[in-house]
Amino acid sequence: MHRRIIPALALILLAGCSTARETTTVRTATEELLVSSAAQRAADALVPGLPAQGSVYLDTTNFEALDGKYAIAAVQDAVLRHGCRLAAKKDGADIVVLLSSGASAINESETLVGIPSLTLPIPLTGAITTPKVAFFDAERKQGVAKFLATAIDAKTGKLIVSSGPRIGLSRDTHYTLFLLASWRRQDIMPKPGENLAP
Repeated sequence: MHRRIIPALALILLAGCSTARETTTVRTATEELLVSSAAQRAADALVPGLPAQGSVYLDTTNFEALDGKYAIAAVQDAVLRHGCRLAAKKDGADIVVLLSSGASAINESETLVGIPSLTLPIPLTGAITTPKVAFFDAERKQGVAKFLATAIDAKTGKLIVSSGPRIGLSRDTHYTLFLLASWRRQDIMPKPGENLAP
């Protein structure tokens, strides 16, 4: 009797495993949202230390980041909300802000209590990959952005203020419990009904 129960349980557990295809593009929407959300938060933390008056030219010559155009737009938005005017050229600015990036990436980690996915060689046919069996599984993704802004006088080149490096973080964690329950904790998508197009 016991010999029949154990294989049956194993089949049930394996049947409960599934793999969801999240994207047909190079990067998933979740990956892009993690990076852009972290960049937005780094930009919001960066700007309050800058002068709130005069016209500002953002010098992005040394700014290199994943999704860099969005990150620069996020800084521009934060500067405008801070009360400054954006200058199209250095010559017409009171302040030049040297913008740089120290990080723009995603960290991943996983805590698994169960049986990981295994690749098993099959003689004469190749190999098969078994599904992961999770009694408890936490798959964590964290977006990290690190920006630095240095404000200098546009005419003299003297330092006005340095924001110091500012870090923005975002997170998306998927939990699975006994193959029966799963839930998600994240801060990259709005709650239902918030900031969503009709």
